[in-house]
Amino acid sequence: MEPIKVRLRRVVDFGSITSFLGKEIGSDKTVVVHVDYRDVSTLWDAWKVSGFPQPLEFEAQQVTLNLEFHCDDDGEGERLSAPAQLRGQRA
Repeated sequence: MEPIKVRLRRVVDFGSITSFLGKEIGSDKTVVVHVDYRDVSTLWDAWKVSGFPQPLEFEAQQVTLNLEFHCDDDGEGERLSAPAQLRGQRA
């Protein structure tokens, strides 16, 4: 797997799941990364019920995933702002 850099456009916090939406730098492809804090058995149970085919699964021993956030140094990158409900945009 190749490393990717994503310019984030939105972070959505659903409580037990947080989604990061953006564009891959270089290809401009849309990327969505989901971080799911639910027990993994919940995920597998839902997968089986849905009837989806068995996904590919890889052993990942001694592998670390880092999600680091960096603001652009040129001043043109957007910063994280207050959640929508704090700005009065959500009921």
